[in-house]
Amino acid sequence: MSGVRTRIGTESMTGRSGSFEIPDNIVVLCPQCGTPAADKGQCLVELIKIPNKEFKTGWEVRLNVDCRVCGCFNKPPATTYR
Repeated sequence: MSGVRTRIGTESMTGRSGSFEIPDNIVVLCPQCGTPAADKGQCLVELIKIPNKEFKTGWEVRLNVDCRVCGCFNKPPATTYR
């Protein structure tokens, strides 16, 4: 898995395309097939904003996977540490 840059998309949060990189020792994976989430890879991870009245702000923020390898969509990613 060396060389995999894990980036989290922020477009749904900001309304503009963008992302941020997470530390190398944290590996974000598809929960279904284990494909690493990588910048411009086959498994993408994005922060999404969901209405939730239980929160003070009225919004809940989640990480969701869109894996083009196995079709996993809209599920929280698996994570591991190196």
